[in-house]
Amino acid sequence: MTNSPKRTQHRVWEVGHRSKDHRASPKPPLSARSDLAAAAAGSNMDINNTVVISDPVAGSGLAASQDIGIDDVIIQLSSPYLLVVEKEALENVCSFCLIEASSVDMPLKRCSACRVPRYCSSECQKKDWTAVHQKECPVLKKLPDIPPTPVRALMQLLLRHRHGTSLDPRWAGLESHVDDLRRDRKRWDEIVLQAQAAVGFSKSPQDQIEVAVQILCRVCTSFPWM
Repeated sequence: MTNSPKRTQHRVWEVGHRSKDHRASPKPPLSARSDLAAAAAGSNMDINNTVVISDPVAGSGLAASQDIGIDDVIIQLSSPYLLVVEKEALENVCSFCLIEASSVDMPLKRCSACRVPRYCSSECQKKDWTAVHQKECPVLKKLPDIPPTPVRALMQLLLRHRHGTSLDPRWAGLESHVDDLRRDRKRWDEIVLQAQAAVGFSKSPQDQIEVAVQILCRVCTSFPWM
C-alpha cells in the first residue's frame, strides 16, 4: 500500500478524480459498470488502463485493458468534468483534492464568503475557485441553507453550461432512462422540483429546465443511491 495521505471514503460525485487516482482494490473485478466513468474515458486522461464496453442488460461501462495488480493506477484524470462532495461530508473533506480532515495537521478552512466548501490548503482553495467556485460562491452565499447534493451538482453544471437549450455533448450520450423515471410519479416529481430549484438558484434561463431535467435523469441512472 502507498503512504500517501488518506483519501475520503465518502460518496463523491465525479467524472474522474482531481489529484487522485482510481487504484485497484485487493480483489479487483475484471470490469465495473460506471456510466460516468465511461463518459470520462472519452476525455483526455492522464492514465487510462480501461476500455469502454457495452452490455445489452447492464449498459455501458468500463473493463480493464490489462492485468491490474493491487494498488495499480487504473484511471487518473486531473480535470474531472464534475466533482461535488456529498453535503454530509463537506465539513470533513477538502472540496478540491478530497483529503479527509483527519489526515492533515490542521483543520480544513471554509470559504469565508459562502462558508460551504472546505479546503486543506490555500492552493486547493485557489484551484477550486478557478475551476468552478467563483461562479458558485455568490449563489450559495445568498441561500439560507446548503442545497441538497443533487441540486448543488446541477447548479454547477448549469453555471458552466454553454450550449443553450441543447445538451452538452460531454454527457448527452449517457443513459437517462427517462421513460422509466417518468413512470415513477413520485421520483419524477422530485426530479422536476430539483431541476426547478437549481435553475432558480443559479438564475439560469427558464428555458433550461429541460436541460436540467435531462442532467438529473442521467445522474439518477449513474448514481442510483442518490
